[in-house]
Amino acid sequence: MNRIIYKRSDEVPDEDFIHDVLKLDSEVYPRKLQGTFESVNGRFQRNKQSYILAYDNNQLIGYLCFLNISKDLRKQLLDNPLSNDDLISPNDIIKFTLKEPNTLYIISIVVNKKYRGQGVGSSLVGELKKFTMSLIKSGYTFDNVYGVAVTKAGYKMAVKNGFTIMKRLKLGVYFISLKVTDDLFKNK
Repeated sequence: MNRIIYKRSDEVPDEDFIHDVLKLDSEVYPRKLQGTFESVNGRFQRNKQSYILAYDNNQLIGYLCFLNISKDLRKQLLDNPLSNDDLISPNDIIKFTLKEPNTLYIISIVVNKKYRGQGVGSSLVGELKKFTMSLIKSGYTFDNVYGVAVTKAGYKMAVKNGFTIMKRLKLGVYFISLKVTDDLFKNK
């Protein structure tokens, strides 16, 4: 039986994982939804804690990418959700702050086809919840976690993990939200 290990991107020694992220993206997303090395690495450089990575025998088999976003981007998402992550400006990616509630935006969750249906996606979301809880215990606050589900599997996983569908953007694409509350982190 394989043992899947989850790590945050700030726990891995180098940025080579970005090439593996792009390879996974190419297996899942149509070309128009795939980022470039420059855009993906640029977002990572703005927040080195932005990935939760799933490994099996040192091979990247899945990831969840999330960002702490500015109030301006939050407002834009509520008015007109993005269908392409490369439209996110580097200025809209901010460091976690103690001054006001933080808002997370999940850019993508990708799992290698061979590992789907085994709970890896839900475990990635669980790892994000653990990370968020560790920040809450350190005094940070959060209001929402937003994202866009662009596949049927993404939609099902979002609903299974407590996300609410806020808006249907087009056929098969949904803007999702998860309200961050204390009970969200209990028994997960």
